[in-house]
Amino acid sequence: MILNIYHILCKENNHYFSMKTEYRCTLTLGIIFSLSFLCFFTIAGCTSKYDYIYQIAKENKEELQKVLDYYKKDSIKYKAADFLITNMAHGYPYTTTMDEYKCSIMSCTITKGVQDSLWKKIKSRQSEPLKVTKDQYIQDAQSLSAAYLINNIDEGFNTWKSTPWSNQIDFSTFCQHILPYRIQNEPISNWRKILRKKYAPYIVNIQSAEEAFILIYNKVMDEFKKGENDYPHQMDILMLDRIMKGNCMDRSLYMTSVMRALSIPAAYDYVPYWANFTSNGHSWVATSAMTLLLFLRMIDRAWSYMVL
Repeated sequence: MILNIYHILCKENNHYFSMKTEYRCTLTLGIIFSLSFLCFFTIAGCTSKYDYIYQIAKENKEELQKVLDYYKKDSIKYKAADFLITNMAHGYPYTTTMDEYKCSIMSCTITKGVQDSLWKKIKSRQSEPLKVTKDQYIQDAQSLSAAYLINNIDEGFNTWKSTPWSNQIDFSTFCQHILPYRIQNEPISNWRKILRKKYAPYIVNIQSAEEAFILIYNKVMDEFKKGENDYPHQMDILMLDRIMKGNCMDRSLYMTSVMRALSIPAAYDYVPYWANFTSNGHSWVATSAMTLLLFLRMIDRAWSYMVL
C-alpha cells in the first residue's frame, strides 16, 4: 500500500519525475514509513499492560480489577497494587493431601517426629499421586481475592510507615523486599500479622533496619531447628511457623517472611551447589541494609548452622 502511494506521488502522466523530484518523493516515502510505524506502536501501546495477567486470571479478573479500583485515589498504594498484579504470573502446587496435612499440623501439639508421623498416616490412605503436575498448580491470578491483596498491601504499608527506619526504605525497595505476599512457590497464607505480633517485641526501641535485621536473624536462627521433613511439598509460612523445623530453604523462606512482616527489607537467595561442601546447594536471607560487618556475622552464623 505504501509503495502504491509512492508511485502515485512520483508519477505524472506515466512519466517519472526528475531526479530532484524523485529525491523529494523518496523523502516523502520515508516520512510515510515513519508515520506508519508511529501509528502501529501507538495502537499497540493502547493495549492494557494487565492483558496478559487478565488472560491468566480468567473469571478472577474482576477481583484484580477491584484492587486497582480500590486504590484509585491513593496513588502510592495504586502503584503497589500495580506492582503485585503485573508480577503475578506464577502459582503454587496443590493437592488435597496438602490441605489435610495442614489441618492436622495446625490443630495438634507439635513434638519431635509428630509432623512426620502425621504425614505418613495421611499418605498411607491417599490414592492420588504425591507428585504434583503442572495441571495441579494454582495460579495466583486465578485464585487471589481482592480482600487478600488489599489486606496485604495495607498491612505492608502500615508497618512500613510506623517503623523508625521508614525513611531508610524507598518505595522501590518496599515493593521488591517487603510488599510481596510470597517468596517462592509456597502456598498462600496470611502470615504478616501473626509473624509481626510474634517477633515485634524483640525489636522494640530499635532505630535502624540493620540492627533490627541482626536481632531477628539471630532469634530465628536460634528457634528454627535444622532438620528434614518427610512432607514432600513446600509448606506455607504458617505451617513452618507451627513446626519451626526444616532445611536451609525452609528456614530462609520463614526468616524472609518474618523480616518482611516487620518491614525489614529482605530477600531470599541461594546457590544450587555449595562448592565442595554439599551437592544440595544452600539458601540464605539477604537485606538491602547489608554492611560488611553484618555480612561476615551472617556468614559465620550460617556456617555454624550448617555444620552442627
